[in-house]
Amino acid sequence: MDLVLILLFALTGLALGFLSLYLMQSLVARRLGWTAGWLFVAGTAALSGVGIYLGRFLRWNSWDVLLNPLELLRDVAHRVLNLPSDLQPALLAGLFAVFVFLAYVLLYALTHLQTVPAKADETV
Repeated sequence: MDLVLILLFALTGLALGFLSLYLMQSLVARRLGWTAGWLFVAGTAALSGVGIYLGRFLRWNSWDVLLNPLELLRDVAHRVLNLPSDLQPALLAGLFAVFVFLAYVLLYALTHLQTVPAKADETV
Protein backbone atom coordinates (compact mmCIF):
# COMPACT_ATOMS: atom_id res chain seq x y z
CA MET A 1 0.00 0.00 0.00
CA ASP A 2 2.85 2.39 0.82
CA LEU A 3 4.52 1.73 -2.54
CA VAL A 4 1.30 2.48 -4.43
CA LEU A 5 0.82 5.70 -2.48
CA ILE A 6 4.40 6.87 -3.08
CA LEU A 7 4.22 6.02 -6.78
CA LEU A 8 0.89 7.83 -7.08
CA PHE A 9 2.35 10.97 -5.49
CA ALA A 10 5.47 10.76 -7.69
CA LEU A 11 3.40 10.33 -10.86
CA THR A 12 1.11 13.20 -9.88
CA GLY A 13 4.11 15.45 -9.22
CA LEU A 14 5.72 14.50 -12.52
CA ALA A 15 2.50 15.09 -14.47
CA LEU A 16 1.91 18.49 -12.85
CA GLY A 17 5.55 19.46 -13.40
CA PHE A 18 5.34 18.59 -17.09
CA LEU A 19 2.02 20.42 -17.41
CA SER A 20 3.59 23.50 -15.87
CA LEU A 21 6.58 23.18 -18.20
CA TYR A 22 4.24 22.87 -21.19
CA LEU A 23 2.34 26.02 -20.20
CA MET A 24 5.59 27.96 -19.80
CA GLN A 25 6.95 26.60 -23.08
CA SER A 26 3.78 27.75 -24.83
CA LEU A 27 4.11 31.21 -23.31
CA VAL A 28 7.77 31.54 -24.30
CA ALA A 29 7.04 30.21 -27.80
CA ARG A 30 4.21 32.71 -28.30
CA ARG A 31 6.41 35.63 -27.30
CA LEU A 32 9.83 34.60 -28.62
CA GLY A 33 9.23 31.82 -31.12
CA TRP A 34 9.21 28.04 -31.38
CA THR A 35 12.99 27.67 -31.02
CA ALA A 36 13.09 29.77 -27.86
CA GLY A 37 10.30 27.64 -26.39
CA TRP A 38 12.32 24.46 -26.89
CA LEU A 39 15.50 26.13 -25.62
CA PHE A 40 13.52 27.02 -22.50
CA VAL A 41 12.55 23.34 -22.12
CA ALA A 42 16.18 22.25 -22.57
CA GLY A 43 17.40 24.79 -20.02
CA THR A 44 14.73 23.74 -17.56
CA ALA A 45 15.68 20.08 -18.05
CA ALA A 46 19.34 20.95 -17.43
CA LEU A 47 18.52 22.82 -14.22
CA SER A 48 16.25 19.96 -13.17
CA GLY A 49 19.10 17.51 -13.73
CA VAL A 50 21.36 19.57 -11.47
CA GLY A 51 18.58 19.82 -8.87
CA ILE A 52 17.98 16.07 -8.94
CA TYR A 53 21.70 15.46 -8.49
CA LEU A 54 21.89 17.91 -5.58
CA GLY A 55 18.94 16.30 -3.86
CA ARG A 56 19.66 12.65 -4.58
CA PHE A 57 23.41 12.48 -4.07
CA LEU A 58 24.36 15.54 -2.03
CA ARG A 59 21.18 15.39 0.06
CA TRP A 60 20.23 19.06 -0.35
CA ASN A 61 16.54 19.98 -0.16
CA SER A 62 14.62 22.75 -1.88
CA TRP A 63 14.20 24.71 1.36
CA ASP A 64 18.00 24.86 1.75
CA VAL A 65 17.99 27.57 -0.94
CA LEU A 66 16.28 29.79 1.65
CA LEU A 67 17.62 28.35 4.91
CA ASN A 68 21.27 27.56 4.01
CA PRO A 69 22.05 29.46 0.81
CA LEU A 70 25.72 30.10 1.60
CA GLU A 71 26.43 26.46 2.49
CA LEU A 72 24.63 25.32 -0.64
CA LEU A 73 26.56 27.76 -2.84
CA ARG A 74 29.83 26.74 -1.17
CA ASP A 75 29.11 23.05 -1.81
CA VAL A 76 28.08 23.66 -5.43
CA ALA A 77 31.12 25.90 -6.06
CA HIS A 78 33.40 23.22 -4.60
CA ARG A 79 31.89 20.62 -6.97
CA VAL A 80 32.16 22.94 -9.99
CA LEU A 81 35.79 23.79 -9.24
CA ASN A 82 36.63 20.07 -8.95
CA LEU A 83 34.94 19.18 -12.26
CA PRO A 84 38.19 18.77 -14.21
CA SER A 85 39.36 16.06 -11.81
CA ASP A 86 35.96 14.49 -11.06
CA LEU A 87 33.46 14.34 -13.93
CA GLN A 88 30.96 12.06 -12.16
CA PRO A 89 28.74 14.90 -10.81
CA ALA A 90 28.44 16.51 -14.25
CA LEU A 91 27.76 13.17 -15.93
CA LEU A 92 25.06 12.23 -13.43
CA ALA A 93 23.41 15.65 -13.64
CA GLY A 94 23.56 15.42 -17.43
CA LEU A 95 22.04 11.95 -17.38
CA PHE A 96 19.14 13.17 -15.23
CA ALA A 97 18.71 16.18 -17.53
CA VAL A 98 18.52 13.93 -20.60
CA PHE A 99 15.99 11.71 -18.83
CA VAL A 100 13.77 14.68 -17.93
CA PHE A 101 14.04 16.13 -21.45
CA LEU A 102 13.25 12.81 -23.18
CA ALA A 103 10.34 12.11 -20.83
CA TYR A 104 8.91 15.55 -21.63
CA VAL A 105 9.43 15.10 -25.39
CA LEU A 106 7.70 11.71 -25.22
CA LEU A 107 4.73 13.16 -23.36
CA TYR A 108 4.64 16.16 -25.73
CA ALA A 109 4.69 13.89 -28.79
CA LEU A 110 1.97 11.63 -27.43
CA THR A 111 -0.32 14.55 -26.66
CA HIS A 112 0.23 16.19 -30.05
CA LEU A 113 -0.58 13.22 -32.26
CA GLN A 114 -2.61 14.21 -35.29
CA THR A 115 -5.33 11.94 -36.57
CA VAL A 116 -5.56 11.41 -40.30
CA PRO A 117 -9.11 11.91 -41.52
CA ALA A 118 -10.57 8.91 -43.32
CA LYS A 119 -11.61 9.29 -46.95
CA ALA A 120 -15.35 9.35 -47.63
CA ASP A 121 -15.37 6.02 -49.44
CA GLU A 122 -13.27 4.14 -46.83
CA THR A 123 -14.66 2.45 -43.78
CA VAL A 124 -12.69 2.47 -40.59
